Amino acid sequence: MFQVKEINKAPFEDAERVFETSHPELRYAVASQRAVGFYESLKDYNENASLWVAWFEGGKPADLAAFIQQEIEKAVASVGE
Repeated sequence: MFQVKEINKAPFEDAERVFETSHPELRYAVASQRAVGFYESLKDYNENASLWVAWFEGGKPADLAAFIQQEIEKAVASVGE
């Protein structure tokens, strides 16, 4: 299981929260109102270069860290197939 830690509440105009993960490539997760985008660096966020995007279905989850962990596992599984 990958570790997820919130590092900033609102660093970008359209982002609500930013998390750092222990995944070597999906290093940062940036949450907005509708989705979480995964990035190798925060510079990639500014360049709109996400590696994976997870859209919220039925509203934003209460536990974003758990949602991010699940999405990282999905991304890893999809690459491994």
